[in-house]
Amino acid sequence: MNCTNTTARIQNEISNGAQLTILAPTNDAFSSYLVMNNFRGDWQAAIAAMCDTADGNNNRTAEVLAAHVLSRVISSSAITANNGTPADLYSYAYFPNYQIIMLNLGGVFTVKQQVPFTTQTFVPRKYDNAISGNAAVAHMITAVLLVPLPFPPPPPPPPPPGNTPQSNAAAVSVYAGLLNELEAARLVSLVDKYDNITLPTLPSGGQSSQSVSAVAYLKTPDTVATVLVPTINAVGDFLSRVTLGGRAMTFADCEAPTLPGHADVCRALMQFAIVPRTEFLPSFDPTTYNLTSGFGVPDTARYAYLNHSTAYPGTPGTAETQIVYKLDTTPPVDASTLAFQTTANPPCVGIARSLKGPIPAGVPSFLTRLQGMIYLIDQVLFPVEAYNNAIIANGGAYRPANGC
Repeated sequence: MNCTNTTARIQNEISNGAQLTILAPTNDAFSSYLVMNNFRGDWQAAIAAMCDTADGNNNRTAEVLAAHVLSRVISSSAITANNGTPADLYSYAYFPNYQIIMLNLGGVFTVKQQVPFTTQTFVPRKYDNAISGNAAVAHMITAVLLVPLPFPPPPPPPPPPGNTPQSNAAAVSVYAGLLNELEAARLVSLVDKYDNITLPTLPSGGQSSQSVSAVAYLKTPDTVATVLVPTINAVGDFLSRVTLGGRAMTFADCEAPTLPGHADVCRALMQFAIVPRTEFLPSFDPTTYNLTSGFGVPDTARYAYLNHSTAYPGTPGTAETQIVYKLDTTPPVDASTLAFQTTANPPCVGIARSLKGPIPAGVPSFLTRLQGMIYLIDQVLFPVEAYNNAIIANGGAYRPANGC
């Protein structure tokens, strides 16, 4: 396989002090590999096809050959000594972060790849062959190894229970689900009083944004919406950091507004908590989390967009304050690591930790099979548009949350 330069690469690294282990497939193993991968004809024709640069076969062949080289000199005695311990995982030389298992199973030396899962063995009496003194060692194996792949993401968790008392079934609607949560009392009061939300434009463009009754929307059994419910304390803390007319707001200012901006702040708090047409379930795939900047609160964790347009009537798209979320996807996944924040600063609202959820509510949509979801969070999420229009435009001020 001179076309891949693999042999020259290995020899050069050994000459420069690298210590390697080479797992060398037999001729029969290569013959089987060629047949399974549709490289037909005699050896010369098959090798010519594997080295073909027109369709990238040469690069794929180089990757396959590289999968047979491990870091360090690993002798059969070392494999035996490491049997059944964490040390029986050995690192590939050219695939960082990937490992292979080698075991002595009753005198039969066995090589196991993890993903894709394969098993092959050493050829009897054809292993521990020294190369360049003690710089490298070769073991002949009975099959060609495949290029290692990452572990697949863990499966999603089972459907969460609902919050209907006694039965744990999903509530008959999102609104009924909110009524079942004591900590949602403040948000329910705002939904009842400021009975208006904006449904964003459908992605297909089939329906433009429209203003509807929040109560009627959330009471419809098959409404698909996610509600990020700030707790009673979270609502009180947020309002205490909003100053209008020279004094901090309280929830009484939402129930009976007396100053310009009071109603707008409370209405925006409610509207931004509702994410219409979205069944939000956090991704368990670590590759989903690729945002490292642009948050309200700087954070070393990686985030993902919730991919939404909220019920707050802002401008959809990049001009709208976005909600992002993070989750530690290390198995077993801990739901308490789920947290949200906005892309706006100001107003810096902090990182809102999920205290409970997802809580399914309503019946699945007949067409999409999606369902409403409720989460309890420990901070209010608030958009910059409302900060400008309701607070700053009315001569008010806002004190950032702790941690901002």
